[in-house]
Amino acid sequence: MRIVLSECNEIIDEILGQQLSIDLLYSFWFAYYEKGRINDIRRFTALLRRQDPRYTVYLDSGVYSARRLGVKIPVRELAEYYKKNQDILNYVFNMDAGPVAEQLVNLEKLSRAGVPVIPIWHGWMDLEVILQMLDYSSYIALSFFTVGPPGSLAQVSPRITDYLDTFFEFMDKKNLNKVPVHALGTENTKLLLTYPFYSADASGYTFDYRTMKAKYFDAQKPGYSLYDLRKDADVRMMPSAADFMACASNKQSGRLARGILAARARVDAQEFVTNAWIKRGITWEKPNLKSSKGPKSPSSTP
Repeated sequence: MRIVLSECNEIIDEILGQQLSIDLLYSFWFAYYEKGRINDIRRFTALLRRQDPRYTVYLDSGVYSARRLGVKIPVRELAEYYKKNQDILNYVFNMDAGPVAEQLVNLEKLSRAGVPVIPIWHGWMDLEVILQMLDYSSYIALSFFTVGPPGSLAQVSPRITDYLDTFFEFMDKKNLNKVPVHALGTENTKLLLTYPFYSADASGYTFDYRTMKAKYFDAQKPGYSLYDLRKDADVRMMPSAADFMACASNKQSGRLARGILAARARVDAQEFVTNAWIKRGITWEKPNLKSSKGPKSPSSTP
């Protein structure tokens, strides 16, 4: 099971220097709209791949950021960006803006262009749409933005469990339980231990190092613990005094230290979750998405 860091900046430089086994998610929005950051992904990936070629880099379509600013990203732009950088990109999330028909057209266009695309299913869609999506991919993402904003996922509600039960029961009924599923928009440990996700993105990672707080993974909970560096009681509870000294700085060094600590928490979490599923007899293989010139059988799995 993999937890993907949704960030690419100087913090990643430091993380890669620590040789942490963590994958990356980069948004095409930065390349399309914020032209000054277009080379970030190549530099970070070069560092990452030199350490271990097995690392994975995901490309988000950027449509969420674009929609907030009233910008529409052409499908061809995303496909062309992938082709220019296919030596460093493993997977590309589909452009999931608009009605179902439009999203399926986007999926088909990207797949036919040879892009290893991951479709995104939202809870407002019919379950049968999953089968249409899997005509073009053997890896699918499940959106959590359907059940509320990211902050609402801190606690697991009946609405969320009903949503996941419905999805995974359908997958099992259609004999698709070996299809890798990505949790898009949450890294809630309880959910990852309850439902067999292949991967999830750490969507809240960027907030972990921007505030005066330090994040650890606590295997006893199990889950994340967040220590407020401004509170003596929290500081005394931190497992490492050395970590406190590094993270407590208001300077850039403190920000980097908190970023490394938060990334290390994700590595510990993915190891804990992976081992828990192995004990249950569940293992995963890295999805191998080959270019498609047409629909594949929905039952084809890694």
